[in-house]
Amino acid sequence: MRFVMLVLVLLIFAGGLAYTLDRPSEGPATAAVTAPRSYVARTAPKPVPDDLKQPTMLYFRKLFVLPDTTIWHFDYAKPYPLGGITVCGRVNFQNSDRVYSGDKLFYTVFQDGKVIDGGVLGNVVDDPVGTTAASRHSFCEQA
Repeated sequence: MRFVMLVLVLLIFAGGLAYTLDRPSEGPATAAVTAPRSYVARTAPKPVPDDLKQPTMLYFRKLFVLPDTTIWHFDYAKPYPLGGITVCGRVNFQNSDRVYSGDKLFYTVFQDGKVIDGGVLGNVVDDPVGTTAASRHSFCEQA
């Protein structure tokens, strides 16, 4: 339990530090600086290509009790910082009582046409520590 708490505190601290370092400070000294906010070029999100939707659904199929009843909303795709594409969206799925749980955020990372990472927020079985939330925020945040 202490280890989990330590990891959570470190993740929160690292996220806050990265957010602070990513923001330019106020004042006249930085007014003339035109450098980008980060080393990764931020580009506008684009619609999700059709050829990435089916692999995303297959990647998450094992997570759902009733995978054929899931409702997918593919919000956008954007470049992955290490090369590839990140797909961001929402999924609504039924639990074992056949009740829809409401839209949950998800992300999927593709490199060379294959899924290399992905997660659904709030999935405490496959992600007990909650790293999916940090990853999705990092990969899918709007510029």
